[in-house]
Amino acid sequence: MRRLLCLLLFAISLHAESKWIQSRSGPVEIYSDAPTKIALEKLGFFEQFRFALGTLVGKPDLNSSPPIRLIVSKAPTAPSAIFQGRDRIAIPISSERPIPPSVLRDATRLLLNQNIARLPPEIEKGIEDFFSTVDVRGAHVVWGAPPPAPERNLHWARIQLLATKPEYYGKLKILMFNLQKGIADDPAYRNSIGKTKKEFDAELAAYFQSGVFTSADGPGRPMNAQRDLSVKPLDPSDVQLATADLLNSESRAAYQSILASGKRHYAEASEGLAILALRDRDEASALKYLTDATDARSTSPGAWIAYAKLEKDRPKSNDAIETALELDPQFAEAHYLKGQRHHDVEELKKATALDPRQSEYWNALAEVYLDDNKFPEAAKSYRQAEQAAADPAEQERMRRAWSRIETEKLDYQDSEKRRVSGDEQRELQRLKDKALADLHAAEERINRKLGSTPTGPVVPWNEAGLPVLLVGELRQVECLGNTTMILIDGRDRQTVKLLLKDRGELKCGPQQPRRVSVEYTPKPDAKLGTAGELAVLP
Repeated sequence: MRRLLCLLLFAISLHAESKWIQSRSGPVEIYSDAPTKIALEKLGFFEQFRFALGTLVGKPDLNSSPPIRLIVSKAPTAPSAIFQGRDRIAIPISSERPIPPSVLRDATRLLLNQNIARLPPEIEKGIEDFFSTVDVRGAHVVWGAPPPAPERNLHWARIQLLATKPEYYGKLKILMFNLQKGIADDPAYRNSIGKTKKEFDAELAAYFQSGVFTSADGPGRPMNAQRDLSVKPLDPSDVQLATADLLNSESRAAYQSILASGKRHYAEASEGLAILALRDRDEASALKYLTDATDARSTSPGAWIAYAKLEKDRPKSNDAIETALELDPQFAEAHYLKGQRHHDVEELKKATALDPRQSEYWNALAEVYLDDNKFPEAAKSYRQAEQAAADPAEQERMRRAWSRIETEKLDYQDSEKRRVSGDEQRELQRLKDKALADLHAAEERINRKLGSTPTGPVVPWNEAGLPVLLVGELRQVECLGNTTMILIDGRDRQTVKLLLKDRGELKCGPQQPRRVSVEYTPKPDAKLGTAGELAVLP
C-alpha cells in the first residue's frame, strides 16, 4: 500500500505545475489536471451514483462528513482507493479509466455508514455489491448488471431482484424503511412485499440458480454536469496541500514545508501535523499544533473539535465546539459533545439523526432520558443503540440496558407513590397546625377586645366544665341505692353513662327506646364509670 501511495504522490506532484481545476456538487468536489470535460464527467458520474444509492435507501441526498474529494489525474496512477484525509475523504481516480468497482463498493459502504441506521448484514453486503456495477451515461443511470461470476452471491442477487423487477421495485423503499427502523425480518417483508422472508428467500434461491440477470434503469438526478457545474482554477499550493492531506509517510515533510514557506495554508498544515501527532499518541504536540491552527482561524470544524477534546480549559473548549457548529451545522460529533456536556436532549437527538450508526450517541441520549425519568424514550434510544452497534458485545450491552428499563420505571413509580403519600401527610398536618394557630389567634383577638387575657395554662374544653350536648336513645336506667345512672346510645353508636340526680318517674331497668336530647356537665367518675352529671331527664 505504501508503494502505491508513493506512486500516487509522485504522479500528483509531477503535475503540480499543470493546470489544476476544482469543481463541487453537494458534499463532493474534484481536484483535477484532466481536461475539464473529463473531470466533470467523473464528478457527474459520482453524483448520479450518490443519488441512486440514496433513492434506494430512502434518502436521496446522502451527506458526507467530512466531504469527499475526487482527485482526478490524467497521469497513470495506482489502483484507486478511499483514504481518510485531513479534512476530506480522498478518492484518487484515473481520468483515463472508469471508476473501479472496488471504489464504488467502498464508497457505498462509506455513504451508508454516514447516513442511515444499520441494516441487516446481508442487506448491506448486497447493496455494496449491487452498486459496484452501476453505470452512468450522462443523466441516465443503469443498475443491476451482474459482477463477474465468481463475485456473484445471494446477497447481491437479493438487491438485484428487488431493484430490477417492477413488481418489487416500488415496494423496496418500504422494506428499507422498515429494516432501518429495526423491525424484524418477517413483518418487514410482509409489510412491504406481501411475502414472508422465507417465501421470498425461496424465490430468491430459484432466481439466483437460473443465472439470468437483467439490468434496468435506475433513478437519476436531472442534471447536466457540463452545463450545471462551475469550474475554477486551483493554486499550486492547493494541490500541494491536497497531496499532504492524504496523511501518509510523506505528509509530515510536506506540511512542514508549507509552514516554512510562510505563504498559504498555515492553519491547515498545523492541523495536519496535529493529526499525525495524535497518531503517535503525542497529545502535547497535537494540542500545540491545534492551538496554532485555531489561532490562525482554521475553517476546518474537525480541527476545532480535536482542539475541544484536548483543551483542559472548559470555557475555551466549549467555545471551540460552538465554532465547529458555526462552520458546519451538520457536524454530528460537535452536536454530540455539546449535548453530552450540557445534558441537552435536542443536541444529542441531532447527533443521532446526523450519524445514526454511532451507538455511543444513542447511549448518551438514553442516559439523559433516564436521568429525566423518561423511560419510554430511554428504552427506544437503547434499542437504537443496539441496532447501531457493530460489535456483538456492544449489542448485548445495549440489549441489557434496554431490558432493565422496565425495572427502573417500576422502582421510580413506587418511590414516587411513597413520596406523594408523604407529601400529602405533611400537607395535611400543615393544614391542621394552621387551623389550630388561626383558632388561637382568633381567641386572642376576642380576649383583647373584651379586655381579658387568660392566664395560666390552657385547659382543654372537655375539662373546663362546660355543658356537653348529647343526642341519642335512652336505653337503660340503673339504680344503685339512692344513686341513679342512665345509659344513652349516641349518634356514633357509642354508649354514654351519666349520673342522674333526680330520677323522677323513671323506673329502673331496660327502657322502651326513645329519643332524648340532654346537656350534661362533664365530670368523669372512674368508680361509677360515668362521663358526667345530669340534673334531670327531660
